[in-house]
Amino acid sequence: MPDTDDQKGNGLTMPAANASVLSIRADLSGTAMGLATAMRIAGGALIASAAGLLLDRSGATYVLLGTMLASASLALLAALGAAVIERRITKLVSA
Repeated sequence: MPDTDDQKGNGLTMPAANASVLSIRADLSGTAMGLATAMRIAGGALIASAAGLLLDRSGATYVLLGTMLASASLALLAALGAAVIERRITKLVSA
């Protein structure tokens, strides 16, 4: 059942991400959505290629888990970085 859990997670996060992309500048919404989709597909392809190169060796289970942990950690760091930037911009605008 891991596939259904993944789909539930995507169902919860993807609409919010798409709405955020589209809400920043309405006049460039098509461009923003295309760029966001391209980045999502390219990121998935990059991670899948890296995992494929690493899984050729023995101990593939641990390598796969390590790849998933690294990917999730990078995503968390990116989200935290975006939150810090958002906070700085909000302080500058309100000051």
